[in-house]
Amino acid sequence: MINNLRRLFDTQLKGLVRNTFPKLYTFLLPFLESIPMRPFGNIYYNSYADDYDTLRQDTDFWKKEQLALEVDLQRFIEERSTILDVPVGTCRFIKLYQTKKINLVGVDLSKEMLAICKAKLGKTDVFATLLCSPSFPLHLESKSVDHAVSCRFLQSIVSLSDAKKTILEMKRVSKGCIFLELGYRKNEVFRWRAPKPDETMRKLLYKNELLKLLQECGLIVMAQSRVVNEDTIGAQRVFACKTR
Repeated sequence: MINNLRRLFDTQLKGLVRNTFPKLYTFLLPFLESIPMRPFGNIYYNSYADDYDTLRQDTDFWKKEQLALEVDLQRFIEERSTILDVPVGTCRFIKLYQTKKINLVGVDLSKEMLAICKAKLGKTDVFATLLCSPSFPLHLESKSVDHAVSCRFLQSIVSLSDAKKTILEMKRVSKGCIFLELGYRKNEVFRWRAPKPDETMRKLLYKNELLKLLQECGLIVMAQSRVVNEDTIGAQRVFACKTR
């Protein structure tokens, strides 16, 4: 029941309440974000896929994400690298990949999102291999890509357990850097409890717990981007990692 109500709020009402009743939204947010919940499941089909870019690309959050990854690509990645993007979605980073002459391996479970991605790629010279697949197991050979990227996925779309499995798979197939956009809770913000393995991370992990999780997955954080999204609960950054 709680999970269904939370899903309704996140997918249908969140933007409306935030824009129409900002004080109410600010009041409710700490309570809503302290409730652990299970993943929504894959909803990126039909109109949700068609409208994905349109509803997000002009937001400050989206622009900061783009800039964060652009800085990391310029800093850590050489031209003509092979990058795994999971989930690739509509290939929102296509301009960055084109600038760096990247060979793209894009993985996504939604055929509709992949169709939009393919249409975009058809207008560029980016060489890409697209796979309709879950984030684990990845049907790729070990150390078959140079680097890997995952944004807007691990903390809210899949469970904590599946997020760990995805990170381990990205580590298995990647020879170099792994870029993960992740959120964490501010130390002073209360939570009911930590998320269980079958619940999403959202911003329920404190930063030290998140860094410990990455360490347990065999990753070393080399750099953290500027905050790409922040509210009264916590913040999101892109963590540039290397394997141990």
